[in-house]
Amino acid sequence: MSVSAPTPGGIVRRPSILVLVAVTAVNPLAMNIFVPSMPGMADFFGTTYSMVQLTLSVYLGAICICQLIVGPLADRFGRRPVILWGFVLFLIGTLICLFSGSIEMLIFGRLVQGSGGAVGIVLSRTIIRDVYDNRRSASMIGYVTMGMAVAPLIGPAIGGFLDELYGWQAAFELVLAFGGLTLIAVFLTLVETRPASVSARSMATILKEWGHLFTYARYWAFSGSTSFTTSVFFAFLGAAPYVCNRIYGMTPSEYGLYFCLLPGGYIIGNFLSGRFAEHAGLHRMMLTGNMLCLAGVGISVALIAGGSLHPMALFGPLVLTSIANGMVLPSATAGAISVRPDLAGSASGMTGSLQVGGGMIFGIIAGTAVEAYASIWPLLIVLALVTVLGTLCSLWSRALEPRETAEASGGTG
Repeated sequence: MSVSAPTPGGIVRRPSILVLVAVTAVNPLAMNIFVPSMPGMADFFGTTYSMVQLTLSVYLGAICICQLIVGPLADRFGRRPVILWGFVLFLIGTLICLFSGSIEMLIFGRLVQGSGGAVGIVLSRTIIRDVYDNRRSASMIGYVTMGMAVAPLIGPAIGGFLDELYGWQAAFELVLAFGGLTLIAVFLTLVETRPASVSARSMATILKEWGHLFTYARYWAFSGSTSFTTSVFFAFLGAAPYVCNRIYGMTPSEYGLYFCLLPGGYIIGNFLSGRFAEHAGLHRMMLTGNMLCLAGVGISVALIAGGSLHPMALFGPLVLTSIANGMVLPSATAGAISVRPDLAGSASGMTGSLQVGGGMIFGIIAGTAVEAYASIWPLLIVLALVTVLGTLCSLWSRALEPRETAEASGGTG
């Protein structure tokens, strides 16, 4: 499957969906392939788990900030050059991580790596929105992120086995190879899709209009839904390695295998989005996903409160939350970007920044709390909180739906 982009000469060229999947997949692979190794990395560097967790938090923070920059840059200079330079920066950061001799150097490498990795998240969605309308873009984002989910599906499992066989550095070697191949594919095949109406504006104009996004209530409702829904995953990601290693006594490879269940659910959710979002509409997909997410967290709480000590009491029900993520995020993201289609790159960057920023905050809270209390319950409380908040944002976006036609005709939102 491919997308079409007309060139100035009138010839239709087609950026490959497979390339967009690879561009998007590099970031989640780099983010979590080493997660099963985090407790062991604390021993390797002679530091605390909380210090090692900064390698995840700093990475997410870099993505959060840089997405704000990537969007306007892509609107001004084009999608293709920003992706290329971003991947170069990503590979430099990966090399720093690979050869780190201290936890401080590793954290710095993750900062550089995350700064470059931000381009894939922002611009894959932007390119899709460049060439598809509102509902169709939700379906296409669903298909791209379904393919992207393969990276977190296999990443922790592979990372866990690589750790036990060769040490934690092997995970970064794999990320370096995948990132390098993706850069080559982008250079050889990816075309420019930025609309001519966007390229005609100056950077100052783009930044000025970018601020107008803050005036649209619908934008905040959609982006709030993406942020809180994603925080379910990030809160789990921040706390689960400690819970599984220190409370359940699992090895890195065991954690990686159990973790495969969650991206597997995300793939199912994205498939449902790709199949049904265009016909069901954004709000119905979002609310259905939210209800499923509430059910998953509720079942897990009930099982653990009832005394179940098996890891499946945590991982099993949370598969439902992963399916929910795959159903909510493509529609909520498409809705947020479509509030101002002429600022697709900037809107995508802002939405991604809020999404990752919220996830980073709740991931830190969950990870710090489970270590402080040596209990699984802080994680469950955070999961319940963000699930409820995400549902409220989806309900808010639906309540604002009658205003969409007026806003499209010139309202301020």
